[in-house]
Amino acid sequence: KFNADTFSDIVSITLLAERIDNIASLWCVGQKPSGSGDPFSLRRHATAVINICNVYEWDIPLSNIVGEALFLLEKQGLIFVHSQCRGEIMNFILERIRAQMKLNEEIRSDCVEAILHYDKSQAGIIKDIRKHIISLTTEIKNNNPLAEIFYRLHAIIRSAPIAPSSLASPPSPDLFSAAEEKNLHARIQQPLADEAWKNLTFTQKLQTLGSLKDAVDPFFDHVLVMDKHENIRQNRLRLLYSIYKRFLELADFTKIHHKDKQRKQPQHP
Repeated sequence: KFNADTFSDIVSITLLAERIDNIASLWCVGQKPSGSGDPFSLRRHATAVINICNVYEWDIPLSNIVGEALFLLEKQGLIFVHSQCRGEIMNFILERIRAQMKLNEEIRSDCVEAILHYDKSQAGIIKDIRKHIISLTTEIKNNNPLAEIFYRLHAIIRSAPIAPSSLASPPSPDLFSAAEEKNLHARIQQPLADEAWKNLTFTQKLQTLGSLKDAVDPFFDHVLVMDKHENIRQNRLRLLYSIYKRFLELADFTKIHHKDKQRKQPQHP
């Protein structure tokens, strides 16, 4: 649903619907672009969809509009695989966003990939995708140590002898012994708590995670995560996962280029 307060809004909504309908209709009858061929200018239609959403900053998942267009085509008797067409059209539009953003020399291409490969970007809230790419690029260029922190966490979590899903429960403070793990736990209690976290903007979340470097580094330098005692080992992994999961909620940080990407994986005891 849109708030169409002016004639201009109504015209833009109509244009958006027309562009989406053109893409969906032609796509479902096999007239999608192939290589350099695009006889029905669907790439131009997709670019227009992006530009309209950017100008009006509509807070609506583009996937919902695409889904509705496909639903109406099905009602008219057109036969196609709904989920396949929906996914392909969304990827097609996201590809146009990728092309647009990479034309801007100020935007880091790895930041574009980190946002576009993130699962929730598939919902297609265009204004958010664009803003998040710009915010992530800005923070990385401002020397926010996001990538460094992420890859240290990623290395240990990925090599853990248990599934990440088993680390979702919060750590027990009673099992902390080292000052560095106590300090890290204390640092994340307020800013990463669910209620506080959801009230932060995307940029504030990036800055919050980056600010943990002075607590994360001493932890890795002085605390043996893979302790021989299973309860201590799992408790330390849960502490790290409580930070790691916040990275996973923002972008696919494995796409960010950083020297720690090739960090040697820690060995199990």
